[in-house]
Parts: sequence; C-alpha cells; structure tokens
Amino acid sequence: MRFVVLTLFKDLIEQCMNASITGRALDSGIIRLDTIDIRDFSGNKHNRVDDYPYGGGAGMVMEAGPVYRACEAAKELLGNSTPRVIYLTPQGRVFDQAMAQELAQEKSFLLAPILINQQQENFNRLFERVFEIKKRERGA
Repeated sequence: MRFVVLTLFKDLIEQCMNASITGRALDSGIIRLDTIDIRDFSGNKHNRVDDYPYGGGAGMVMEAGPVYRACEAAKELLGNSTPRVIYLTPQGRVFDQAMAQELAQEKSFLLAPILINQQQENFNRLFERVFEIKKRERGA
C-alpha cells in the first residue's frame, strides 16, 4: 500500500511515520510513504502558500494553486492514476476502527490515497470541487 501525503510539515510526517508500527511496516516494505511539501509548488521566492482572506477578517487562507499543483504532482508520481483523496478536516467523520476496516476493504484505497492535512481556516472549497471530494475524514 502506498501513501502520498501533501503537507507543510514534511519532516514531521516522515519522523512520525518512521516510528513504532508504521516504521516497521515501512522497513519491511508493507507500506510505502511519499511526502510532498506543498511549499515547493508555491511559485514565489519565499515559498509562501497562505494569504489573507478576501475582504479582510481574521486568520489566513491557504492558496488553492499550490495545493492543486502538489496534488497533480502526486498523481504523476503515482503514474497518473486516480487515487482516493482523503481530506482531513475537523468537520469530517472521526477516524476509528470501523473506518479503518471500511477503508481496508476498498479497492480504490489500494490505489495509494493522497492525504491532505489542512488545519488552516477557510480552505478554498475550489480544491474540493476540482478533486470531487465526496466525504471528509477527521483525524482522531
């Protein structure tokens, strides 16, 4: 099983995945992990991927462009297959054992899911429409 993780914190994801049970699974080749730093697709000299909300207001928004380009690069890395996209968000369904068993049975899950860790406010919903994300999952 292959995982591609789009993140702003590539080193953190790799360190966590290399520990304990997942680390042993990576070492034995049961799973494979590729991480893609969304900042690499920012298109500006400071690798900035966030901006102020249109019209003002509190918080920051993540630009859809870098995320879209990172996702396209992930699809290319996977041989232009159509992987299952899992969008991790606080509004989504809680990840539990029942969901783990459900995902393990899906053939599309075996096509190497792309995990998007999005914790910034007001993420541009254009990304969800472009990649036809039908349901969201929430990290435990």
